[in-house]
Amino acid sequence: MSALADFETKLQVPKGRKRDLDRQGFLELCSGDYLFGRNEFASQDPMDDVILAWAVGSELQTPEKRRNLSRSTEDALGPPESRTYQKVRCEEVCQLETVHNDGGRCYSIATSFERQRSAFEPAANVKSTVRSDEALKILKDLSAAVMPMAMRNMEMAPVHVQEMIKRRFEYLELPRIGFHGNWAYPVLQCNIAAVQTGGDLSKEMGFFGGAHFDEGDDPCWFTNMITSSSLPDDYDPGYFFLLIYGVYTRSSNGGGFNFHGNVKHGGSGPFPPSGVEPPPSAYRLTLISYPPERAVDPTKTRHQILASSWKGTVMNTPEMRYPGYNPSNQIEPTRCTFFREGPGLMDNDSYAEFAVQNLYQMVRYGSNQLSPQLGLKMEKDNFFWLFSYLRESGERVQMEPWRHAPPFSTSDENLEVLLDEREKFEREWEAHYLKTAVFIPYRFDRDPKLQQAWPSPPC
Repeated sequence: MSALADFETKLQVPKGRKRDLDRQGFLELCSGDYLFGRNEFASQDPMDDVILAWAVGSELQTPEKRRNLSRSTEDALGPPESRTYQKVRCEEVCQLETVHNDGGRCYSIATSFERQRSAFEPAANVKSTVRSDEALKILKDLSAAVMPMAMRNMEMAPVHVQEMIKRRFEYLELPRIGFHGNWAYPVLQCNIAAVQTGGDLSKEMGFFGGAHFDEGDDPCWFTNMITSSSLPDDYDPGYFFLLIYGVYTRSSNGGGFNFHGNVKHGGSGPFPPSGVEPPPSAYRLTLISYPPERAVDPTKTRHQILASSWKGTVMNTPEMRYPGYNPSNQIEPTRCTFFREGPGLMDNDSYAEFAVQNLYQMVRYGSNQLSPQLGLKMEKDNFFWLFSYLRESGERVQMEPWRHAPPFSTSDENLEVLLDEREKFEREWEAHYLKTAVFIPYRFDRDPKLQQAWPSPPC
């Protein structure tokens, strides 16, 4: 496995178009195609095979979703005559935050992770005190357009994978970016590239323009990529590769591809017709919904930045999220927050659910610091019934109870049941990890747990 991992690090994005790729031995994954892995030292039952990637064509999305994506893309890029090789409309007005120091024109447009403080928070470009109405509309429309399409892709994953990811997402109280049906992706990235002759992306996208690993992604989750380029009709839209597996998919508008970011990958194109100089209006745009390990692994996320306080920041910390932990106070400086910046990230259903769940955690957290002699009690479902909110249509709706809410008091007899349930799920997640990540050479080569679990790896 170490030799395979070393081999993978040397792989680069191949040159050429479909005919060239097929000649080199690459296999194209088309809409409806799935790539599975089978561990020859484990079960040989096909139902136990591990999903590695799958492709979802635009024809599997509704016309309304495709129209919303196209409209939001054109708004983000601006009118064709206003685009230059160096800049488009959203880069002018949205104060976009680059994902990587060498990330070129690849931006966080919803949430971000501050490594120094292990803090998960809204991206700075949605900060309410600096954004314009136009910037907010561009960012929110992109999120609202792409997330239903990303979730349509997730709905085509094996059912047990969907169930595992959905349950973990809900346990971790992650924000439902884009729309309320999003239970898989807490982070959204927008990659922008002016078309270059020869299909090269490295000049426009830096680190992300060549073959690379997304080392910080969770190996049990999946990254989703939706393409929404603005190209002349006679352009080849380009390709996207999972290099160690020898597969690629065509980057067609509205098409989606789902894969593990820990596997070395990269893209090429678009390709203009031979001898044609690409105009400044021709742009490749991809929207990446993905799972940073620091956001979806509770052992690696210290803080969710929620709101501002008089002297600092109100945060949801691991002590607050874990029902069996003895709470302690945490104070941080004021910054961009989910409570204030929520309307720029979520629809009203998602915004209300996320806010009230965290209010419950804050009330529960604080109340458990009171003296036990007070005997303060509350039925947890009643807390949620206290709230109603307005949908965008103006309809007032009742907040529903949170099914995974921990008991209000640490002395509640139901606490042990909840802890047992969560510990059982963590064991299931660990087993899911050992079964899944063994097919990712990069991860296997660096994780002693995997090496111990599989002395004879499948590759």
